[in-house]
Amino acid sequence: MASYLTDTDHGGADWSINAGDYIAGNHYNINKFSINGPGTVYIETYNGTLYGSAIIDALFADVPSDIIFQGTGRGYGAGGGGGAGNGYGGGTNGIGQTGSIADNARGGDGGGLTLKGLGGHQGTHGWEAASGDTGIVGGDASNETPDDNLDVLMGAAGGGGGAGGEHFEGFPYPGNYVASGGGGGAGYSGGASLKIYASLIKVDGQIVSNDEPHGFAQQGVGAPSVAVGGHANVSGTSVGGLASPGTPHGGAGGNGGRGAGGRIVLEHKRSFITVTAYPKVYVTGTIDNQGGAAGNGGSLKVASPSYSALGTILTRTEGVRRVTVAPLGVCL
Repeated sequence: MASYLTDTDHGGADWSINAGDYIAGNHYNINKFSINGPGTVYIETYNGTLYGSAIIDALFADVPSDIIFQGTGRGYGAGGGGGAGNGYGGGTNGIGQTGSIADNARGGDGGGLTLKGLGGHQGTHGWEAASGDTGIVGGDASNETPDDNLDVLMGAAGGGGGAGGEHFEGFPYPGNYVASGGGGGAGYSGGASLKIYASLIKVDGQIVSNDEPHGFAQQGVGAPSVAVGGHANVSGTSVGGLASPGTPHGGAGGNGGRGAGGRIVLEHKRSFITVTAYPKVYVTGTIDNQGGAAGNGGSLKVASPSYSALGTILTRTEGVRRVTVAPLGVCL
């Protein structure tokens, strides 16, 4: 296993990586880019400042049939679930806000640009304690730019769910605490982004970049404890914690919001070398960045004078598949 995480000029040489390797940044001036399989190559996870996207700039680029290029859950980070304040409810490195605690147990906001998912609110306290709100879905970051923008863009993340309402005897007079609500589920993180820029692009394997659930929210408990919200930095379920058992009981925690798939760009590079064996962009494998809730998947952008998609394309932007094909000579 090797890591290639910084912008690198490869000096016009061939560059081959192996299954199990991690990649991020801009890798350019490559003659032929190839991957030795079988197995999975990973885009390094966004840490709040770096990573979460990769650019391959080559003359020829090939994703072989025995390789998965994996970006799922490696974009913007999820919001933590609302719940206890012992550190288990929060994101790290600023990639998703921490779920808050006690009487204001709102889920944390997901990481992302203007379309990040917001955290759900805590359920109402009382004799009939209400369940927490579900975290808001993270929007597709790819929608934030015009169609002719071919930059790499990570998928925005979902917000954490709000904690369930607390049960009180005689609420609001005097408000004796009996049972907590369930912790809120953490949101889903968004997908990483990948751009392949080459004169000939072949995708016989898989490029996958969807959202990923996080954390395990705690079931509601009796006094004086408070249920723990889902941790935004641990893979899990994003499901809100159940209401406390028995009668009376608090409300259930809200589920975390879904994230968005990361943008995938396949762009033809004009060169003096004539390539006639295939269309300039040739997909016989699978591209899957459909992400979470309807309308919030990542976009696939193809800029090429010729494009063949004989494989499986699973991508969703504004509820529909979106492919931009630029004719030869158009500058994007």
